[in-house]
Amino acid sequence: MQSPVVTCLPDQNLGELMELLSVHHISGVPVVDPEGALLGVVSQTDVAAYLGGIYTEQARSGHGYHQGRLAYYNPLEQQVDPLLRQSTVAEILSTTVHCVSPQASLHEVTEIMLREHVHRLPVLEGGKLVGLISTLDVLRILRDRHSL
Repeated sequence: MQSPVVTCLPDQNLGELMELLSVHHISGVPVVDPEGALLGVVSQTDVAAYLGGIYTEQARSGHGYHQGRLAYYNPLEQQVDPLLRQSTVAEILSTTVHCVSPQASLHEVTEIMLREHVHRLPVLEGGKLVGLISTLDVLRILRDRHSL
């Protein structure tokens, strides 16, 4: 589990979101309100889907899309930069969020991720965001268990 959790606010623009993801070398974050209440999640995939046909395979492969570096890419189309600056996280966040408690087992976590096709699960305790577990966290656990 990752804690503390990198989060973003719904009124941040997509360019700010992509910079945040890039700086922290992550692919998605929980979205919280100013008081810290969980509103949803947002990822690079959500941004790519929002940009639609403007965001091409050439741009993704050329600039490390899957390595958390979309914020540094030089837009191939003039339409992209205004979209990143003017569109907000609130426009694209996923509000259906699957969460777990800190006591969730690895089996429970993997079952939810596989069943719901999600790559990150916020960890809530008493309704408060206390961590985040990602598919990379699960892979690290499995690797460490098998290297003993």
